[in-house]
Amino acid sequence: MRRRGRFPRLGAYRGTPLGALGASTAPVWLILAARELSWGAVITQADAVRAGLPLQPMWYKPAVAPIICALLAWSASIIWRHRLGRYLVGLVRNGHYALVPLVLAVVASYFSACAEGHVVCGIHANPHHSQDWEEGLELIAYVALVFAQQRVFRSYARAEAAPAGAVGP
Repeated sequence: MRRRGRFPRLGAYRGTPLGALGASTAPVWLILAARELSWGAVITQADAVRAGLPLQPMWYKPAVAPIICALLAWSASIIWRHRLGRYLVGLVRNGHYALVPLVLAVVASYFSACAEGHVVCGIHANPHHSQDWEEGLELIAYVALVFAQQRVFRSYARAEAAPAGAVGP
């Protein structure tokens, strides 16, 4: 695949397994972004957020879970249709998965839930700073996920660019 510069042009991987892998992760990132914005309440109730008041339940709250299920099903269908499961299993077998960023994301998510009060973990943070800890740890988890995804994409692109019969990572 011919590339100019450091990054391929938009759509260069359309119709390839790497493009399918990217399309399958897009709904997950959309869900994470929507969750981080409290499913839109932060935008529609900005005055309450600035004043530190509790957010009111949104009228579309009952539709959130079915929409998440539909997005995850769409993502799973892309993975199944393009048989990406075999590739992901191959990544694990060959050691090309991003273990450190994935472990970091899980640990940061766990401690974020502790700071938020959803999980009891025996660590008592100052209540005035628990929101700061929660948001900081979520940011660390998201950055770790970006690094893990970048590692998988780079490994996949390298495997696609390798000539047939080439051995090695």
